[in-house]
Amino acid sequence: MSGIKDFFKLTFAILGTVIGAGFISGREVLTFFYGYNALYSSLIFLLLFVATVFILFFDKKYTDSAYFSVAKPLVYVSDLVLCAGMLSALDNFYNALFPFMNNIPLLSVVTLIVSNAVVSGGVEGIKSANLFLTPVIVAVATLTLCFAGGNGVIDNNNISPVNLCEYVGLNVFTSSVLFVDMGKNSKTKTKIISALVASAFLAGLIYFMLNAFSGAKESVLNAAMPLKELASDNTVLKYVFSIALVFGIVTTLLSSHYPIYTLVKTEKLNFLTQTGLSALIFFISRLGFYNIVSYLYPIMGAIGFAYIFITCVLKAFFPLKRRRNT
Repeated sequence: MSGIKDFFKLTFAILGTVIGAGFISGREVLTFFYGYNALYSSLIFLLLFVATVFILFFDKKYTDSAYFSVAKPLVYVSDLVLCAGMLSALDNFYNALFPFMNNIPLLSVVTLIVSNAVVSGGVEGIKSANLFLTPVIVAVATLTLCFAGGNGVIDNNNISPVNLCEYVGLNVFTSSVLFVDMGKNSKTKTKIISALVASAFLAGLIYFMLNAFSGAKESVLNAAMPLKELASDNTVLKYVFSIALVFGIVTTLLSSHYPIYTLVKTEKLNFLTQTGLSALIFFISRLGFYNIVSYLYPIMGAIGFAYIFITCVLKAFFPLKRRRNT
């Protein structure tokens, strides 16, 4: 029975790292996939994503390697941006509900404080949070896509290898520390099955989301949260989707906040440093959700995938050595 529970916890943790506000809002899918063949794009994403997750799950020396020490600043900067993206999404949602409190980001500040408390519980704390939150996100996203419809998938055979690599790099690179730590505490069979199931489900959501957007109006395609716009046509679904959106923000915030927290913990930095990093996340979030997802995410994704690819090549020819503690 514990094996089944471990499978669900790990599967939902993987899903939770990807299905954040950027994904469930549809903004990420439009940024990286729109205009290309949905079937080919989703299948290639599946193969790339599951392959890179496997690499991290089974590389226990990843965070102790000389290669990681070089990329370490980039990982943490990317996670800072991802955390900021989640807070900006939260502000977007909050301002829509309470326009009279437009300049008071109360919800994002409170959520950031709660995130610090949850990630302090380590990997198990994140798995437990995802076990509760992610099923709701997945169910609502699926329900929304069922009602959203669409005029059929884009009927061309074009794909964008660069965009695909950027998107995989974005999600795997920023969560690399978390994936490695989750892999250390999971059985081989559980890691393999969870990675395959989570990757397949993500690929399916990408496919059907692109189908839904194929016949959408320009106002939907240009919205900060396009899938939320599609859901707004149904009164009940609109409110249910809003709850799932907040849950998605929290799950991705936790997965991107975890590496930053471990940096503070590992380097034995003090409370003021942790507070300073939280303040920096909040400051970056002022750039706005649309701008962060549309312009900063692709840059982070390109860097992330390039690093993972180069590391794999170097590892094949030059075995990684454990970094010496100084």
